Amino acid sequence: MSANIDDIGSYLDQLEVYCHNGKLDDAQGEVQKIDECIKQLFANQDVELSDTQVSMLTHFYDKIGELSDLLGSQKADVSQKLGKHLSNKKKINAYKGMQ
Repeated sequence: MSANIDDIGSYLDQLEVYCHNGKLDDAQGEVQKIDECIKQLFANQDVELSDTQVSMLTHFYDKIGELSDLLGSQKADVSQKLGKHLSNKKKINAYKGMQ
């Protein structure tokens, strides 16, 4: 079981790198890996976790929340840039239409 928790940590570290570098497709793949590890970890109804493992999982939960906030702000930035781009494109097309 500990290996699964270690795997989750490794995947989260890689996910963080992808998020900070804007590689969202790669980040999505890491989220799927994390999801599978968590499902495997808790597939057994008689899971007994040590205090250290509970602490690690709590840390992972907090890290996922931080990455979610980061991706939310990146999404807002992309939306804003896309809106400006579309607005500029409309202005250019209107200008072309006047000629």
